[in-house]
Amino acid sequence: MREQSRKANSLPKELGDQNLAEVRDMVFQCAIFQTSAALETYLKLIIESWVQALRRHSKGEHLPAEVRASFARRRLTPYFKRFAYSEEETLLHQAINAEADLWSFLKGGQNLPDFFDGRGLHEACAYPSHKNMRRLFARLGIPDFDARLGRTMRRDVEALIVAFQDIRTALAHAAPPRITLKDVRERLDDQVRLVSAIDRILFNHITRHGGSECWNSGP
Repeated sequence: MREQSRKANSLPKELGDQNLAEVRDMVFQCAIFQTSAALETYLKLIIESWVQALRRHSKGEHLPAEVRASFARRRLTPYFKRFAYSEEETLLHQAINAEADLWSFLKGGQNLPDFFDGRGLHEACAYPSHKNMRRLFARLGIPDFDARLGRTMRRDVEALIVAFQDIRTALAHAAPPRITLKDVRERLDDQVRLVSAIDRILFNHITRHGGSECWNSGP
């Protein structure tokens, strides 16, 4: 995207056409949108790959407690919501007692149940806003997301993520602001450094909770 943006930046200068200036601006905007989408896809693929490897190698005992708690919340919340309305203790007991596969999952057995999937981990928090990423990493068992990334990048991680997402959000409006090649380069460079730092943190986390065979080193 950096190279496409560089080429698009030269179009109006070379051909002197206002329409080409609009094409240039759309290329710049596309670079931001595609980078945001690529980060979201990256996070989903890494998580789903880890989950699949844990299932394939029967390594359920290596799951962080936070991951187990996340699935327990998803399974049990509807029952407690109904109880808050009905106050039927017998129905609550029956519903919870029926979750046999959940209890073995929480105990930490090797084999993982069918309901354990990657989507359940990144659901509703894969879009890479700062709030979502903190929530996602806490769900994975990395509660000190900001501190770890800050140490790795030596940057204010929240400010970096928010700066990129603010531009992305502004560009999504009907009258987007004009951005320059310098803006695009700076934001894309920030995202490259961010992904590199996330990659290191997730590599350490995943290999600690499953071993090197659970790390997807493919493209």
